[in-house]
Amino acid sequence: MKHYGVLFARKTGKIVKTLEHDHTDAFLKMYAMGNVSPSRDYVVFNEEGTIEGYYEGKKNDMPTICRDMEGKHIDEIAKGLLEALK
Repeated sequence: MKHYGVLFARKTGKIVKTLEHDHTDAFLKMYAMGNVSPSRDYVVFNEEGTIEGYYEGKKNDMPTICRDMEGKHIDEIAKGLLEALK
């Protein structure tokens, strides 16, 4: 199953970087730990649109893992993103 990771500006929603992986979401989740900044968030979801990880950037710290976002559909936060990535 294909997985996607999207780094985006929190205020504007502008996409900064997109990543994809064909087998697992582990690499995409690890990417968040060193690449999310205070003004940016990062979301990992699968090809069905299910969010598997949401990371909120913080100043001078590791990102916050938002467990409440897991299991939701990506269209709830970015309608049309999944179709655009396919």
